[in-house]
Amino acid sequence: AIDAAGNEGLRSPEFPAGSDRVPPAQAPIDLAAAVVEGRKVALSWKPVEGARYAVYRGAATIDETTRKNLRPVAEGVEQPGHVDVPGDGTWFYAVCAADPAGNLGPVSTCATVPLDSTGPAATITVEGTQPFGPGSYPVRVEVSEPLREAPILSIVPRRRDAIPLALKTVDETHFVGVLEVKTGFGEGFAEFKVECFDRNGNPCRGLQHEHVGVVIDTQGPTIQVRRKGFSRLAAGPNDVLFEADEPLSKLTASVAIAGADPVEVALSPRADDLF
Repeated sequence: AIDAAGNEGLRSPEFPAGSDRVPPAQAPIDLAAAVVEGRKVALSWKPVEGARYAVYRGAATIDETTRKNLRPVAEGVEQPGHVDVPGDGTWFYAVCAADPAGNLGPVSTCATVPLDSTGPAATITVEGTQPFGPGSYPVRVEVSEPLREAPILSIVPRRRDAIPLALKTVDETHFVGVLEVKTGFGEGFAEFKVECFDRNGNPCRGLQHEHVGVVIDTQGPTIQVRRKGFSRLAAGPNDVLFEADEPLSKLTASVAIAGADPVEVALSPRADDLF
Protein backbone atom coordinates (compact mmCIF):
# COMPACT_ATOMS: atom_id res chain seq x y z
CA ALA A 1 0.00 0.00 0.00
CA ILE A 2 1.21 3.58 -0.70
CA ASP A 3 0.28 6.65 1.37
CA ALA A 4 -0.46 10.17 0.08
CA ALA A 5 3.24 11.10 0.29
CA GLY A 6 4.24 8.16 -1.86
CA ASN A 7 5.61 5.99 0.93
CA GLU A 8 5.24 2.27 0.31
CA GLY A 9 4.12 0.14 3.24
CA LEU A 10 5.02 -3.39 4.18
CA ARG A 11 3.87 -6.20 1.92
CA SER A 12 1.22 -8.47 3.51
CA PRO A 13 1.72 -12.23 3.81
CA GLU A 14 0.68 -14.17 0.76
CA PHE A 15 -2.43 -16.36 0.87
CA PRO A 16 -4.20 -18.43 -1.82
CA ALA A 17 -7.25 -16.93 -3.42
CA GLY A 18 -9.91 -18.42 -5.62
CA SER A 19 -13.35 -20.03 -5.50
CA ASP A 20 -14.76 -23.58 -5.62
CA ARG A 21 -17.27 -23.75 -8.41
CA VAL A 22 -16.95 -27.46 -9.11
CA PRO A 23 -19.96 -29.43 -7.78
CA PRO A 24 -19.73 -33.04 -6.62
CA ALA A 25 -19.70 -35.36 -9.58
CA GLN A 26 -21.61 -38.20 -7.98
CA ALA A 27 -25.33 -38.36 -7.21
CA PRO A 28 -26.54 -40.28 -4.15
CA ILE A 29 -27.71 -43.75 -5.15
CA ASP A 30 -30.21 -46.30 -3.84
CA LEU A 31 -32.62 -43.67 -2.53
CA ALA A 32 -35.48 -45.38 -0.65
CA ALA A 33 -38.60 -43.97 1.03
CA ALA A 34 -40.84 -45.68 3.58
CA VAL A 35 -43.79 -44.60 5.73
CA VAL A 36 -43.10 -44.80 9.47
CA GLU A 37 -45.34 -44.04 12.44
CA GLY A 38 -48.28 -43.47 10.11
CA ARG A 39 -47.47 -39.86 9.20
CA LYS A 40 -43.72 -39.70 8.53
CA VAL A 41 -41.56 -40.57 5.51
CA ALA A 42 -38.12 -42.03 6.27
CA LEU A 43 -35.53 -41.55 3.50
CA SER A 44 -32.22 -43.35 3.14
CA TRP A 45 -29.46 -43.53 0.50
CA LYS A 46 -25.86 -44.58 0.08
CA PRO A 47 -23.42 -41.91 1.22
CA VAL A 48 -21.22 -39.75 -1.00
CA GLU A 49 -17.77 -39.29 0.54
CA GLY A 50 -17.28 -35.90 2.19
CA ALA A 51 -20.68 -34.58 1.17
CA ARG A 52 -23.68 -33.10 2.83
CA TYR A 53 -27.10 -33.37 1.25
CA ALA A 54 -30.12 -31.40 0.07
CA VAL A 55 -33.47 -33.20 0.10
CA TYR A 56 -36.27 -32.30 -2.31
CA ARG A 57 -39.97 -33.20 -2.26
CA GLY A 58 -42.49 -32.66 -5.06
CA ALA A 59 -45.89 -33.70 -6.32
CA ALA A 60 -44.37 -35.06 -9.56
CA THR A 61 -41.16 -36.73 -10.71
CA ILE A 62 -38.03 -34.71 -9.84
CA ASP A 63 -35.17 -34.42 -12.34
CA GLU A 64 -32.42 -31.87 -13.06
CA THR A 65 -34.91 -29.48 -14.64
CA THR A 66 -37.78 -29.70 -12.16
CA ARG A 67 -35.40 -29.60 -9.17
CA LYS A 68 -34.51 -26.00 -9.98
CA ASN A 69 -38.14 -25.01 -9.38
CA LEU A 70 -38.25 -26.60 -5.93
CA ARG A 71 -36.95 -25.46 -2.58
CA PRO A 72 -35.29 -28.23 -0.57
CA VAL A 73 -37.20 -29.51 2.43
CA ALA A 74 -33.85 -30.02 4.15
CA GLU A 75 -30.32 -28.66 3.52
CA GLY A 76 -26.94 -29.38 5.05
CA VAL A 77 -28.04 -32.89 6.00
CA GLU A 78 -24.94 -34.61 7.35
CA GLN A 79 -26.11 -38.23 7.38
CA PRO A 80 -27.39 -40.32 4.45
CA GLY A 81 -30.96 -40.22 5.70
CA HIS A 82 -33.76 -37.85 6.61
CA VAL A 83 -37.28 -38.00 8.08
CA ASP A 84 -39.91 -35.78 6.47
CA VAL A 85 -43.46 -35.05 7.70
CA PRO A 86 -45.65 -34.14 4.71
CA GLY A 87 -49.42 -34.22 4.52
CA ASP A 88 -51.47 -36.95 2.89
CA GLY A 89 -50.78 -37.50 -0.80
CA THR A 90 -48.36 -39.17 -3.18
CA TRP A 91 -44.91 -37.62 -2.84
CA PHE A 92 -41.74 -37.78 -4.95
CA TYR A 93 -38.32 -37.39 -3.32
CA ALA A 94 -34.83 -36.77 -4.67
CA VAL A 95 -31.46 -35.96 -3.07
CA CYS A 96 -28.39 -34.01 -4.19
CA ALA A 97 -24.89 -34.18 -2.68
CA ALA A 98 -23.33 -30.83 -1.70
CA ASP A 99 -19.69 -29.94 -1.10
CA PRO A 100 -18.50 -27.62 1.76
CA ALA A 101 -18.90 -24.61 -0.55
CA GLY A 102 -22.57 -25.45 -1.14
CA ASN A 103 -22.21 -26.61 -4.72
CA LEU A 104 -24.88 -29.18 -5.59
CA GLY A 105 -24.11 -32.30 -7.55
CA PRO A 106 -26.49 -34.16 -9.86
CA VAL A 107 -29.91 -35.19 -8.62
CA SER A 108 -30.52 -38.75 -7.51
CA THR A 109 -33.12 -41.06 -8.92
CA CYS A 110 -36.62 -40.36 -7.63
CA ALA A 111 -38.36 -42.30 -4.84
CA THR A 112 -42.16 -42.27 -4.62
CA VAL A 113 -44.27 -42.87 -1.53
CA PRO A 114 -48.05 -42.62 -0.97
CA LEU A 115 -48.97 -41.26 2.44
CA ASP A 116 -52.47 -41.83 3.85
CA SER A 117 -53.05 -41.25 7.56
CA THR A 118 -56.79 -40.52 7.33
CA GLY A 119 -59.29 -43.28 8.01
CA PRO A 120 -62.43 -43.89 5.94
CA ALA A 121 -65.79 -42.32 6.75
CA ALA A 122 -69.03 -44.30 6.58
CA THR A 123 -72.61 -43.30 5.80
CA ILE A 124 -75.54 -45.58 6.70
CA THR A 125 -78.98 -45.34 5.10
CA VAL A 126 -82.01 -47.38 6.21
CA GLU A 127 -85.07 -47.58 3.96
CA GLY A 128 -88.40 -46.97 5.68
CA THR A 129 -90.24 -44.46 7.82
CA GLN A 130 -89.35 -44.07 11.47
CA PRO A 131 -90.21 -45.15 14.05
CA PHE A 132 -89.51 -48.67 12.86
CA GLY A 133 -91.93 -51.35 14.05
CA PRO A 134 -91.49 -55.11 13.58
CA GLY A 135 -90.32 -55.85 10.04
CA SER A 136 -87.35 -56.00 7.67
CA TYR A 137 -85.60 -52.81 6.56
CA PRO A 138 -82.88 -52.67 3.86
CA VAL A 139 -79.61 -51.10 5.03
CA ARG A 140 -76.94 -49.53 2.80
CA VAL A 141 -73.41 -48.68 3.93
CA GLU A 142 -71.18 -46.39 1.86
CA VAL A 143 -67.55 -45.68 2.73
CA SER A 144 -65.30 -42.90 1.45
CA GLU A 145 -62.50 -45.14 0.15
CA PRO A 146 -61.78 -48.83 -0.59
CA LEU A 147 -61.43 -51.02 2.48
CA ARG A 148 -59.11 -53.83 3.49
CA GLU A 149 -62.21 -56.00 4.04
CA ALA A 150 -65.96 -55.58 4.47
CA PRO A 151 -66.99 -53.38 7.42
CA ILE A 152 -68.45 -54.81 10.64
CA LEU A 153 -71.83 -53.22 11.34
CA SER A 154 -73.92 -53.54 14.49
CA ILE A 155 -76.87 -51.77 16.07
CA VAL A 156 -77.20 -51.09 19.79
CA PRO A 157 -80.83 -50.88 21.00
CA ARG A 158 -81.53 -48.99 24.19
CA ARG A 159 -80.40 -50.96 27.26
CA ARG A 160 -79.34 -53.95 25.18
CA ASP A 161 -76.12 -55.40 23.84
CA ALA A 162 -74.99 -54.75 20.28
CA ILE A 163 -76.68 -56.82 17.58
CA PRO A 164 -74.47 -57.61 14.52
CA LEU A 165 -75.86 -56.99 11.04
CA ALA A 166 -74.53 -59.12 8.18
CA LEU A 167 -73.37 -57.17 5.12
CA LYS A 168 -72.86 -58.20 1.49
CA THR A 169 -70.33 -56.47 -0.75
CA VAL A 170 -71.69 -54.57 -3.75
CA ASP A 171 -68.36 -53.00 -4.77
CA GLU A 172 -65.25 -51.56 -3.09
CA THR A 173 -67.18 -48.82 -1.28
CA HIS A 174 -70.80 -50.06 -1.07
CA PHE A 175 -72.32 -52.76 1.12
CA VAL A 176 -75.90 -53.88 1.84
CA GLY A 177 -77.72 -55.73 4.62
CA VAL A 178 -81.09 -56.03 6.35
CA LEU A 179 -82.20 -54.71 9.72
CA GLU A 180 -84.63 -57.22 11.25
CA VAL A 181 -86.80 -55.62 13.94
CA LYS A 182 -88.77 -58.03 16.10
CA THR A 183 -90.99 -57.69 19.14
CA GLY A 184 -88.80 -57.14 22.16
CA PHE A 185 -86.03 -55.62 20.03
CA GLY A 186 -85.94 -52.60 22.32
CA GLU A 187 -87.69 -49.27 22.39
CA GLY A 188 -86.45 -45.82 21.50
CA PHE A 189 -83.25 -44.75 19.78
CA ALA A 190 -80.91 -47.52 18.55
CA GLU A 191 -77.39 -46.48 17.56
CA PHE A 192 -75.34 -47.91 14.71
CA LYS A 193 -71.69 -48.85 15.24
CA VAL A 194 -69.28 -49.53 12.39
CA GLU A 195 -65.74 -50.87 12.34
CA CYS A 196 -63.58 -50.82 9.23
CA PHE A 197 -60.04 -50.17 8.00
CA ASP A 198 -58.75 -48.76 4.74
CA ARG A 199 -56.05 -50.53 2.75
CA ASN A 200 -53.34 -48.69 4.69
CA GLY A 201 -54.75 -49.87 8.02
CA ASN A 202 -56.31 -46.56 9.07
CA PRO A 203 -59.44 -47.15 11.20
CA CYS A 204 -62.86 -45.74 10.39
CA ARG A 205 -63.36 -42.12 11.46
CA GLY A 206 -66.98 -42.86 12.37
CA LEU A 207 -70.41 -42.30 10.88
CA GLN A 208 -71.12 -39.16 8.91
CA HIS A 209 -74.12 -36.82 8.82
CA GLU A 210 -77.23 -37.62 10.85
CA HIS A 211 -77.40 -41.29 9.87
CA VAL A 212 -76.13 -42.71 13.16
CA GLY A 213 -79.20 -44.60 14.36
CA VAL A 214 -82.94 -45.21 14.12
CA VAL A 215 -85.98 -45.02 16.38
CA ILE A 216 -87.51 -48.39 17.24
CA ASP A 217 -91.12 -48.95 18.38
CA THR A 218 -92.28 -52.53 18.87
CA GLN A 219 -94.83 -51.95 21.63
CA GLY A 220 -98.47 -51.15 20.96
CA PRO A 221 -100.19 -48.06 22.44
CA THR A 222 -102.05 -47.93 25.74
CA ILE A 223 -105.54 -46.42 25.58
CA GLN A 224 -107.32 -44.73 28.45
CA VAL A 225 -111.12 -44.41 28.23
CA ARG A 226 -112.78 -41.59 30.13
CA ARG A 227 -116.42 -40.49 30.28
CA LYS A 228 -118.01 -37.57 32.01
CA GLY A 229 -120.86 -38.17 34.39
CA PHE A 230 -122.23 -41.52 35.47
CA SER A 231 -120.40 -44.72 34.57
CA ARG A 232 -123.57 -46.23 33.06
CA LEU A 233 -124.38 -45.41 29.47
CA ALA A 234 -127.63 -43.56 28.95
CA ALA A 235 -130.00 -43.95 26.05
CA GLY A 236 -128.88 -41.81 23.12
CA PRO A 237 -125.47 -40.24 22.40
CA ASN A 238 -122.77 -40.58 25.07
CA ASP A 239 -119.50 -38.61 25.09
CA VAL A 240 -116.47 -40.85 25.64
CA LEU A 241 -112.80 -39.74 25.51
CA PHE A 242 -110.10 -42.14 24.21
CA GLU A 243 -106.53 -41.00 24.99
CA ALA A 244 -103.43 -42.86 23.77
CA ASP A 245 -99.89 -42.66 25.15
CA GLU A 246 -98.46 -42.09 21.65
CA PRO A 247 -99.67 -40.84 18.24
CA LEU A 248 -101.95 -43.28 16.42
CA SER A 249 -102.41 -44.04 12.74
CA LYS A 250 -105.80 -45.64 13.34
CA LEU A 251 -108.25 -46.28 16.21
CA THR A 252 -111.42 -48.34 16.23
CA ALA A 253 -113.62 -48.89 19.28
CA SER A 254 -116.80 -50.77 20.08
CA VAL A 255 -119.07 -51.27 23.07
CA ALA A 256 -120.57 -54.61 24.01
CA ILE A 257 -123.66 -54.95 26.15
CA ALA A 258 -124.28 -58.31 27.78
CA GLY A 259 -126.32 -60.51 25.49
CA ALA A 260 -125.97 -58.19 22.50
CA ASP A 261 -123.58 -57.87 19.59
CA PRO A 262 -120.77 -55.24 19.89
CA VAL A 263 -121.66 -51.80 18.56
CA GLU A 264 -118.98 -49.75 16.84
CA VAL A 265 -118.29 -46.37 18.40
CA ALA A 266 -118.18 -43.38 16.07
CA LEU A 267 -114.90 -41.52 16.72
CA SER A 268 -113.97 -37.91 16.01
CA PRO A 269 -110.20 -37.17 16.23
CA ARG A 270 -109.12 -34.15 18.30
CA ALA A 271 -105.37 -34.85 18.00
CA ASP A 272 -103.01 -37.66 16.94
CA ASP A 273 -103.47 -39.30 20.33
CA LEU A 274 -106.94 -38.07 21.35
CA PHE A 275 -110.42 -39.11 20.10
